[in-house]
Amino acid sequence: PDKDWLAWGSGDGSYCSIFNLGTSIYSSSQSGTTYLENNVTDEASYYWTRVDPEGATGQLFINPFIEDANNSEILYYAAGQYIWRNSNIFEIPKLQSNEANINWEKLEISTASGTVSAMESSTFPAHILYYGTSTGKVYKIENSHSKWAKKNDITGTNMPAGNVISIDANPLNANEVLVGFSNYGIESIFSTTDGGTTWTPVSGNLEEINGENNGPSIRSLAYMVSPTDTTYYAGTSTGLYSTTKLEGSS
Repeated sequence: PDKDWLAWGSGDGSYCSIFNLGTSIYSSSQSGTTYLENNVTDEASYYWTRVDPEGATGQLFINPFIEDANNSEILYYAAGQYIWRNSNIFEIPKLQSNEANINWEKLEISTASGTVSAMESSTFPAHILYYGTSTGKVYKIENSHSKWAKKNDITGTNMPAGNVISIDANPLNANEVLVGFSNYGIESIFSTTDGGTTWTPVSGNLEEINGENNGPSIRSLAYMVSPTDTTYYAGTSTGLYSTTKLEGSS
């Protein structure tokens, strides 16, 4: 409490990230305007620049992006029905305030039903990109970092046609994934242990007991893995919840 916080960015705060062992920061504001601050721990080499892609359209008001979990040079950026990929974000010229046109590629294979609304990059195995949309579709791109990228629709037949707000993969096993829907009145959280072949609803007692599904709105999901167990977190409209077991509706 006796230290001042440093403020960065303006507008309506959106997605952000600290990476490269704390030396690099992404911050963003409405409609996907995204900035990189690099070398933040070294005043002599510190710089900022704008990195969102020139030509991208259809961004959400609060628009997601995510860096590749195994290569911090790579950035994935949602724009409408597509994902854009930057192969080396650090080659974008310093101190520019316009949209970037260096190293960006619109991934045509990523075309989705609905607007891309959530993304997750795998830690192990590497270079799997999961993403979901405003119409409840869930997709998986393997080799997401390369020209051999391959997309599969892994939407569960038991999933609702809601808004996918959050996706998180187990950092030790990317075949284990949680998907959350932000809508009210539907089953809210789904889990897969086989990379999206099958899905199980795991909202448990976050949903109303009588089956009306009038539980809180899901906002964010996360795995927390320790040497002894795994805890699953759900950030919701009524607070933060956790469990150490996923047992379907139980």
